[in-house]
Amino acid sequence: MSIETCGIIGVGLMGGSLGLALRSRGVTVLAVEESPASLRQALAKGAADRGSADPSILQDAELVVICTPPRAIAAAAARALPHLKPGCLLADFGSVKAPIVQQLDTLLTPGVRFIGLHPMCGTAGQGIEAARQDLFAGAVLVATPTERTPSSALADAGQLASLLGMRIVRLTPEEHDRQIALLSHVPYLLSIALTHLAPSTDCAGPSFRDATRVARSPPALWEEILSLNHSQVAAAADLLGRELSRLGDLQGERLREELEQAQRRAAGWDGASPQKDQR
Repeated sequence: MSIETCGIIGVGLMGGSLGLALRSRGVTVLAVEESPASLRQALAKGAADRGSADPSILQDAELVVICTPPRAIAAAAARALPHLKPGCLLADFGSVKAPIVQQLDTLLTPGVRFIGLHPMCGTAGQGIEAARQDLFAGAVLVATPTERTPSSALADAGQLASLLGMRIVRLTPEEHDRQIALLSHVPYLLSIALTHLAPSTDCAGPSFRDATRVARSPPALWEEILSLNHSQVAAAADLLGRELSRLGDLQGERLREELEQAQRRAAGWDGASPQKDQR
């Protein structure tokens, strides 16, 4: 598939950044956005060529990406699907995959392909105001095909990743949710926990500020993410609690060995991911 026209549903941080990146590469971008103010800003910022609240604008798109909050993805897909042409690839950028992929698989109309995607990047900002053209550059794009996903959909997701300067990683929806609970969702909860436990910030240094940076992210969005992935988040939080307790009991040589091992592992990750918030 040659991506000449891409539809984007929801032009906030992710959708706006996607529009900016694709338009910079010569792709025509059609935006569907229910907020008139957000749509005007997206057009003024150059994140879309044309926009409307009506999903019929998407009829010529080869690719349509849903960038709404997680709980709105299925409804957005249901509204858009009657207007998508045969062969169109529908994707979502949700931060939780298993429940969303399951919902969308049941909604698909004949001739429309679907694949779940999750770009591992973001900022503490929100809305079209925070959108940036280079948001995706160097980041990982997780693709979560199922048995129903045609091979062409995964190939086209790879083309999108290449256009955006991303590295694609393939996981099942369930494995994605398990891994991302540990890599993204529980780190956010740890950031929240530290803000609750801090007696004050008078003595806080860079390590505390770095560790609590993601606590500035939009709470409403994170409530949706954590609720949708609740079972995996609870399991990951339990693992973290047990690991912190184990490490807290160590002293002397055993503690030093653990610290050195962690230092070596962390050093090996340098350059493996962009210096942006991971979601």
